[in-house]
Amino acid sequence: MSNGAATATAGCIAVPQATMAQLMQRIHSGAKIINVNTEAELANY
Repeated sequence: MSNGAATATAGCIAVPQATMAQLMQRIHSGAKIINVNTEAELANY
């Protein structure tokens, strides 16, 4: 996020914080969420 607005990422998705909070409440058990800060960190997954 940048200044509270979603911005493009390295082929992933970016959403505002409020939207992420809603998604976190709705995902099912066993779902995988990967949060990385740089494109290079994607190599860990």
